[in-house]
Amino acid sequence: MSESQNDCDPVSSQYFQDIGDLETSDAQQHVTEKKELSNLNHRLEMFVRHQRDSRNEISRLRKALVDTEVDLRQRLKDAEKRHQIIQDKIMAENEQLSIQNKTLQDQLETTEKAYQSSESRRASLDEKVTCKMTEIELKDQQLEMLQNQLEALTNELITVKSSVKLMVKNDEHTAEHLQAQCDQWKNKFDVTCEELAKVTYAFFSFLLQTLTPNIDHCFFFRNEDFGKFSTKKKKLFLNKCLNCNIRSFSDKLVENEKLKEQLNESTTKFQDMEDQLRKEFDVKMLEVWSGFIVFLFWSHPFVHVRTYKKFTQKRESQYQNEKEEWIKMFKEEFQKKLAHFKEENAQYLESNKKLECEIVDTKARLARVRREKLELEAEKRSLVHFLLKDVVETKGKNIYIRIFFQKKEEEVEKSHSDVNELRQKKDEEIHEKTESLRTLNDTIRQKDIQYQQLSSAKVQLDNEIA
Repeated sequence: MSESQNDCDPVSSQYFQDIGDLETSDAQQHVTEKKELSNLNHRLEMFVRHQRDSRNEISRLRKALVDTEVDLRQRLKDAEKRHQIIQDKIMAENEQLSIQNKTLQDQLETTEKAYQSSESRRASLDEKVTCKMTEIELKDQQLEMLQNQLEALTNELITVKSSVKLMVKNDEHTAEHLQAQCDQWKNKFDVTCEELAKVTYAFFSFLLQTLTPNIDHCFFFRNEDFGKFSTKKKKLFLNKCLNCNIRSFSDKLVENEKLKEQLNESTTKFQDMEDQLRKEFDVKMLEVWSGFIVFLFWSHPFVHVRTYKKFTQKRESQYQNEKEEWIKMFKEEFQKKLAHFKEENAQYLESNKKLECEIVDTKARLARVRREKLELEAEKRSLVHFLLKDVVETKGKNIYIRIFFQKKEEEVEKSHSDVNELRQKKDEEIHEKTESLRTLNDTIRQKDIQYQQLSSAKVQLDNEIA
């Protein structure tokens, strides 16, 4: 058995060795398979874990994408609302600016009309100035003519005075001669009256004596023959004497009446001559004083007429100098007013030019703001399109989108701040322009008042000169 066993040992050993080798190879293969299986399991677990993680990551990314989409849509809505608000504000500002532009255009038109009216007034003033200068020259010529006439009238007055003096002297001589004749006639009349009184006294005394019984002792009739007469003869004689006395008395009365008539005629002639001389003298004096008053009104329009008495006590040179001084003062004042009006017209022209330049600048700024608004709207549209496209194409670029949105929001805020600054500037400029227009209106009103005052003063001067 042992031998058989020994005989069988090599085969069995070989067999067992082969079996052991197989077992070892199977074990090794099994081990390797186990290792491979464990590796596969581990890899499968890792794959499953990776798949789970990837699924979780995908779900998380999907949630994040949905959140980002919602956030982006909300932001887009907010941005659209903001842009709409900004657009409404810009539209309102544009409307306000258009209204302000219209008001500025109206103010510009009013200023242009005022400027045209001031230009027309200035032209009319220039024409009036030329007319007044020509009128002043004519008035100077007329004044010179009046002065010459005044000199001629003064010479005529001197000659008239001398002739009047001579005539007065002649009239005095004639008056003295007539007075002497009147005295002579009065003396004659007195003598005749005395003679008549004597005759009447003698007559009445004779009558008284005739009536008395002592008629023979009469003073006038002591003739011895008279007493011898009868009473009839005495009566006849007395009647004859009475008739003679009455005739002589009547003759004396006639002569006296003739002398009275001659005296009345001489007095009437003297009065007529005196009246004629007075009329001529008054006419000459009226001509002289009228020329003098005209001279006063022409040379001194503000001097009262009561000062005409001083003219005779002053010299002609003084009035000439005063007239030249008045004319010089009037011309200087007129030139000052004219220069002042010209300077103010130049200032108005400069202010109008500045306003036109400012209006052009405002129009350019409005066009620029509108252009910027259109650019912002185009950028907004492009931004929305770009964001939608970027959201569709690149869903994982949330940080970039946020940064881009932040940049765009900053740009929008910056544009909004720029718009606010422009609005503030426009408001300040409009306020300044309104104040300047108010000052211009005030100055134009003041100039109108000054022009009315000058026109009223001119009318007064024309009335005083006329």
